Amino acid sequence: MWPCGECRCDESGRGGDKWHIPRVIETTTLCARKMVTPFTWYLLMLHKHYLHGNLALPGGVTDQPGMYLEAMEIISEWVNHGKSGNS
Repeated sequence: MWPCGECRCDESGRGGDKWHIPRVIETTTLCARKMVTPFTWYLLMLHKHYLHGNLALPGGVTDQPGMYLEAMEIISEWVNHGKSGNS
C-alpha cells in the first residue's frame, strides 16, 4: 500500500502533497504512508475480522473498548468513502 518512492516526499518525509483525513489526521505535508504505525496496521487487520462479526474481545459490542469501536467505525467510513469513488 503506497510504496515509498512513488510520491514526491523527500527524505524527511515531507512532500508537496497536503493530506487531510477528517477524524484521522489534520492537514499536513508529512508523508501519509510514514504516519501509518504498526498499531494502525494491526487495527486494519482486525477490521477484516470485525466485518465478519468477530470482535477483538469476548462478549458483544458493549464489551469492546471504545477506542476499538471508534477505530472500526472510522476504517469502515473510509473504506466506504473509497468505494464510492470519492477518494
